[in-house]
Amino acid sequence: MPTSLAAALPDSALCDLLTREVTRREAAEELMRRHGQTTLAYTRVLCGNRQDTHVLMAETFNRTLDVFCDQNPPRTTWITCLLHEARRLAAQWADSGRHAALSPHFLHWLRQRGGDTPAGCVRALCGAEAESRAPVTHDSGARAALEP
Repeated sequence: MPTSLAAALPDSALCDLLTREVTRREAAEELMRRHGQTTLAYTRVLCGNRQDTHVLMAETFNRTLDVFCDQNPPRTTWITCLLHEARRLAAQWADSGRHAALSPHFLHWLRQRGGDTPAGCVRALCGAEAESRAPVTHDSGARAALEP
C-alpha cells in the first residue's frame, strides 16, 4: 500500500489495516505521522525529561499497535487508545519504581488518588478513568443546597 493511499484513509481504516501483515507497516507509519506530535506533547507532560519522554512515546506506540493488531481490537479511536496507553504505561513505571523518569506533577496526581501504595498507581489511574466516564447524576438535595 503506497504511503499516498494511506494518507487518504481515515484512522479507522488504518486501524483495520493493522491486523493484516501486508499492510501493517504502512498503516502504522501513517498513524505515527498523524499522531506523533500529539503523543510527544502528551508524554512530555507525564515524564520528567526529554529522554524518558521519547522512551515512553515509543513504548506507547508499540503497545497501542499490539492492542490494535489483535484480532479483537478495541472499540475506540486510535488517539483515545494511544493516550490511554501512555497514561497506563507511566503509571506502571511509577509502580515499578521509575519515579525519576516521571513528572513530579503526574506523580503527585497519582498519589492524591491513592497511588502511594505498592502497585497502587495503576489502580489509582483506573479509578480516576472510571470516575471520568461515570454518568453525572443530579442529586436534588445537593442542587437545592447550592441554589440561593
